Amino acid sequence: MPEHFIRMDYGASIAFEEILKRIENERVIFVGEIHTQPSSHRVQLEIIKHLTALGKEVTIAVEIFPASQQASLDEWVSGTITRDDFTKVFKTTVNLPFGAYEGIFEFARQNEIPMVGIDAVRKAIAHVSKNGTDEAPAEFLEKVKYSECNEDPQYMYLLGFSGARHYHQSGMPFLCEAQRLRDAVMAYNVSRVLQKNNSTVVVMVGLVHAAKVAVPNMLQQHVAVDYVVLMPEEIKTITNKNPALDIADFIWY
Repeated sequence: MPEHFIRMDYGASIAFEEILKRIENERVIFVGEIHTQPSSHRVQLEIIKHLTALGKEVTIAVEIFPASQQASLDEWVSGTITRDDFTKVFKTTVNLPFGAYEGIFEFARQNEIPMVGIDAVRKAIAHVSKNGTDEAPAEFLEKVKYSECNEDPQYMYLLGFSGARHYHQSGMPFLCEAQRLRDAVMAYNVSRVLQKNNSTVVVMVGLVHAAKVAVPNMLQQHVAVDYVVLMPEEIKTITNKNPALDIADFIWY
């Protein structure tokens, strides 16, 4: 576990146990992660364990699986796929070591906690990063309530994008649009979970996606819901400033 937690409203230290008490009645809990950082996943797991111990109905929404791979997550939670077979699916789908997420996935399986993939189709996002959204179906963009980066200067500023294209000389001139579309898709998919049942949704996404101006803010366009955001202080390497309440409610380091 991280050694230090800060509440952003006062900029003061707070015990993790106190955070658990403060967030246990929130409908949506965003826990921003660094995908290969063990402390990120430990915080996520302890939150899930705490909510489960309280008797809460919990759903775990994960960025690392696209919505198109939902069947694999269902098989894992239900126990209808072996661990060896699932780890093969995980490796080809996620391109990250299963060990980083093992504790969370095992706890979900043992306690039959639903896991929902919320990410977009990655080939489509890669195409947008190079070509923009002109070729994306208009009805799809409308469904996920996508808007262009230049319509949200705060989003561009806080997440390290400028209005110029010079920051990407790697063949991805529309990276901001691709990032924003991913956030819109994930917000839409989280909203579908909220509309389906009354569970507490723990959303595990990269720390940039978890920033309030990103997926949490976009979620409000689909459903008005209370939420809380926790993430590691490494977000400052993206925003180039110390994190504040406009990014998260709690920061750890």
